[in-house]
Amino acid sequence: MFIDSNNLNYKLVISFILLILSFNVFANEFPLTVELKKKVNVTKQIIYLNDIAKLSTKGFFSKEKLQNIKIARSPRIGYVKRIKMQDIKILVRKQLPQTYESIKWTGAEHIQVHARGRTIAFDELVKQAKNYLITELNDDEREVFVNVTGKKKNINLPFGKVKFEPRLNSDFLSKRMCVWLDIYVEKQFYRSIPVWLNVEITEPVYVAKYTMQGKSTIVPALFEIKKRNVTDFSGLHVKFKDFKSVLLLQKKMVKNEVLLAKNVKKVPAVIGGRKVTVEVIEGKLRLKLQGVAQQDGEIGDIMKIKTFHSQEVIKAKVIGRQLVQVN
Repeated sequence: MFIDSNNLNYKLVISFILLILSFNVFANEFPLTVELKKKVNVTKQIIYLNDIAKLSTKGFFSKEKLQNIKIARSPRIGYVKRIKMQDIKILVRKQLPQTYESIKWTGAEHIQVHARGRTIAFDELVKQAKNYLITELNDDEREVFVNVTGKKKNINLPFGKVKFEPRLNSDFLSKRMCVWLDIYVEKQFYRSIPVWLNVEITEPVYVAKYTMQGKSTIVPALFEIKKRNVTDFSGLHVKFKDFKSVLLLQKKMVKNEVLLAKNVKKVPAVIGGRKVTVEVIEGKLRLKLQGVAQQDGEIGDIMKIKTFHSQEVIKAKVIGRQLVQVN
C-alpha cells in the first residue's frame, strides 16, 4: 500500500493549526463559570458552593473540587443568612488558588440563604427528658414520678440525623427540675432546649418516734421507717447506708420529723456541753477533775473546758472518750 508522505504532512499541519486555534478560543473564554443564585433554601448544616451557585465548565476542567467548597454554616430555622459574592471569592481563592483565575463570576452580588427544616414534636422532647431523669434518679429504694410542666412547644430542626444528649445542671432534688437537651444534627451541635418537669420521688426515710434534744446521741431504733416524697426537703435526708451506728443530733428534733443529713454528724470523742474528765499532770502529781466541754472535739484537739470546782476555763487536749488532759 502506497502512502503519500506529502499528503500526510499536509494533514498534520492542518490539525496543528486547528489545535492552536482551539487554544486561542479557550484563552479568550473562562473555562469555569460560577453563577450565584439570589435566593436559596438549604437542608444541610453546612452551605457548600454547589448549594448557592450554578457551576458550568468547558474543556477539560472539573467542577468537583469547586462545588464542595464549604461556604458557611446554615442559618437556624426561621432565620436568613446573607452571603456576599466578595466573601465567596475570598474563600475560593484561599482553597483553590490555581483554579481561581480561571473562574468567571456572574449572578447575584448577595445571596439570601434560608434553612428548610422539619418539625420535632414536643412529646418527643419530653420523652427524651423523662427517660433520662428517671434513669438518673432511680435506685432500688426509690419510686420516681415525672410529669411535664410549662408550654408544649414543638421545635424546628434542619434535615438530617438527630441526636439528643440530655444533661442536668444540678443534682439538687426539687419538685420542678430542668433537663437540658443538647441537640446534634448530623453530629453537628445545633441548639439546647430546656424541658421542665414536675418531679415526685418517694423513698423510705427516718421519722422520729419521740422529741429529742440537741446533742443527743441517736440510733435507728429511735425512728420509724416511712415512705415520703423527698422533694419536700430536697432529698437531704439521712439514707439507710449512712445510719449504721450511733450519730450525734445537732439540734432539737420533734416527733414525726424527718431526719435530715445536715442535723447529724459522727459522734466525736468529746461532745460539747457534756461532762468530761480532766486529768491534770504536774511532775509525779496526777489529779482528776470534772468539767464541761465548751465544744465538740476529736482526739488530739486542744479545746476549752470549764471546771466544776472553780468555774475556770482551761485548755486541755482530747485523749479519749469524754477525756482530756492538762500537762
